[in-house]
Amino acid sequence: IFMDTLKRAFKYVIRKRGKTLILFMLFLTIGILVLSGISIKRAGDISQDSLRKTMGGELTIDVNYSDENPYYKEEKFEDGRIIYSSKQMTVDMVEKVMKISGMRSCEASVDTLCQIDDIDFFSGNIPIEEEFKNMTTVVGTYSTETNDYFQSGKVKLIEGKNINSDNGNPEIIISKDLAELNHLKVGDQLAVTNTKGNKIEITIVGIFQQKEVESIEEKVTSYEKIQNKIFTNIQTIMAIEESPYITGFTTIHAQIEDPAKMNQIVEEIKKIDEFEWDKKAFSININNETFERAEMSLKKVENFINIFLLVVVIVSIIILSLILNMWGRSRIHETGVYLALGLEKVQIIGQYILEVLIVAMFAFIVAYFPGRVVSDQLSDYLMKHPETEQGVAMRETSTEIGIEEGEIHVEISIEEIVMVYIIGVAIIIVATTISTFSIMHLKPRELLTKMS
Repeated sequence: IFMDTLKRAFKYVIRKRGKTLILFMLFLTIGILVLSGISIKRAGDISQDSLRKTMGGELTIDVNYSDENPYYKEEKFEDGRIIYSSKQMTVDMVEKVMKISGMRSCEASVDTLCQIDDIDFFSGNIPIEEEFKNMTTVVGTYSTETNDYFQSGKVKLIEGKNINSDNGNPEIIISKDLAELNHLKVGDQLAVTNTKGNKIEITIVGIFQQKEVESIEEKVTSYEKIQNKIFTNIQTIMAIEESPYITGFTTIHAQIEDPAKMNQIVEEIKKIDEFEWDKKAFSININNETFERAEMSLKKVENFINIFLLVVVIVSIIILSLILNMWGRSRIHETGVYLALGLEKVQIIGQYILEVLIVAMFAFIVAYFPGRVVSDQLSDYLMKHPETEQGVAMRETSTEIGIEEGEIHVEISIEEIVMVYIIGVAIIIVATTISTFSIMHLKPRELLTKMS
């Protein structure tokens, strides 16, 4: 039965060349528009998955310096005050955060000023008191491999090895400039005077090169200059400080692979009992603004494309229904004959749908080639016309993830082509059903009477 219906459909398509050409052009246009819309939705780096992978998310865990924290301390002196928490983050706490699924990187740090004997430092452009001239900032880090200074490229290890908090050896990494100024090299030892006045021997295990130094206009003290900074592990900085002010890390900075899973990761962090979240000893600060801003822009583009596709489908159904309804009136006699011969109404409607499907099948194949051109042109138009809301959205999203104008290239894959066929078949079924409804509920005698 199906083969007979298919043969009749093929014969009709071949016989009615004029109608076939009109349908072919209609479906070619529908195919190009739908293909363009679908492909732009997943075009290049503006897809949501790429956005997440590119941008990630950030969170920090900080000591809570407020009266809410029962470990909060404040000590006043004649020339100022010191605030600190007697509960800080241990290596074990940091490692538990690191092990949470979805972490891209995790770093913990704390810093302090310390005095180093027999070493000269680069001068800043802010005058300091005599007692601070032999002092510099020492950064205690979980590992220089994950430290923000090294990860961001502000400094780069050029000689020696990285430092981590696994072994606790008294080791430091200094800048190349500071090493050259004091004729130091990897393997040399320095004497550090801690806050108790005790001498500690520390070994230089690495040399870093800073990407750039502070500008002349930038106001910095000598102990704030990047060339004077010293990196070490948490055990060494605790030995240097040797006071309740530093008993661990005060900040954890984590980068998340997928910002959409930020809340899930925060919940996992809050399950770590050592943080004593119920006592508010620490606070979590989320930085998802960049991703959320870019995601909002992306959703504007998606909404525009969804509306565009919806309009294309609705208009296509209306136009195709009108055309088929107009042509259907000329086939009233043919329909009556089919019914009189005993064909089911479903078979007749099936033939009419097959006739349109045959034309659509070839039209959608041809639509692939102009569809690629139109997709690229439409995406370029949106990028180059910021006066439109969608143009602003695409430009904002592209800027956030580092795509320059003209770098977005729309690719059409097999999934888009399959989707075009699915949408096309739906349009054809709905339009054909609507166009044949007025005559298919009539009996053969009524159809023949209506024709006469």
